[in-house]
Amino acid sequence: MIYALLSVTINAAAQIVLKKATEFNAGATIDIIKNPFLYLTGILYLTSIIFWFVALSKLSLTVAYPMQALGYVVVSIAAILIFKENMTHVNWLGIALILLGVFFTQFGKS
Repeated sequence: MIYALLSVTINAAAQIVLKKATEFNAGATIDIIKNPFLYLTGILYLTSIIFWFVALSKLSLTVAYPMQALGYVVVSIAAILIFKENMTHVNWLGIALILLGVFFTQFGKS
């Protein structure tokens, strides 16, 4: 399970870095290749995929895949902390429902 959590966390970090990449001052299309955040995003995605590969070799899909939804939670909280984005009460309710759903898929099996 730790590999799945690492994959989800690293994938969420890649999303945050990708958002940061959009803030990189690119005057022309060719400047995109000078964007260090894009390279970091690629490294993070590759690392996430490697951990996900290991996770899938150890867990069933019915356990592993619902954990991907935790990425929504991590990215939303990071967006608040890093980018000072706002969330409404309805957004928080959605986050709570995601957490509840992941809980049930992980611990609700008999």
